[in-house]
Amino acid sequence: PLDMPEPAGDSATELQRRCLAAVWEYTKAQGYPPSHRELQKRLCLTSTNSVQEVLGRLEERGLLIVSRGVARGLRITDEGLEVLL
Repeated sequence: PLDMPEPAGDSATELQRRCLAAVWEYTKAQGYPPSHRELQKRLCLTSTNSVQEVLGRLEERGLLIVSRGVARGLRITDEGLEVLL
């Protein structure tokens, strides 16, 4: 699924939407974002590298901010929240 073509325009793939939703729900419930390992389990991905790829695509689209070198450094942007609504 990760090698599927990106949708045209600014729309996110189903996996990207699921990832955003997982980050939102986890952060709302726990008060802090999920780790890559937690996202891997939640999204049923085979590796944390797959998670990094999805997060990178979300960041490229401006839907998520990934703070490098910071544990759980994920923040959904206003544009990312619009995708979830």
